[in-house]
Amino acid sequence: MTVEQVRTEKAATKLLRRQAKELDGLRRRQTKERCDVQRQQCSTFDKQLQLHERERTQAERSSAKKKYLSFYFNRSVATRHFVIQQKVTNVTFLHYLFISYFSDVL
Repeated sequence: MTVEQVRTEKAATKLLRRQAKELDGLRRRQTKERCDVQRQQCSTFDKQLQLHERERTQAERSSAKKKYLSFYFNRSVATRHFVIQQKVTNVTFLHYLFISYFSDVL
């Protein structure tokens, strides 16, 4: 074994160590980037899910509100018809009483 062989072997050993260190660094960076992308995708998915849930809840509320307003409007219309019918009935009854009273008087 000569000195030059030892030097080349030391250089080769250094080179191998440096390459192994760079490879480990690349693996760590790749793993970190992959985890960051996964985390970002998960957070984006969660945001989209929350937005969808919020929109669905608003749609359900809107639907319930429309049903209530429809019920209330229909009830109001029915109540108005009933009140008008009662007024007509009362006017007819009062008219009948008026005619019957004055027909007796006249």
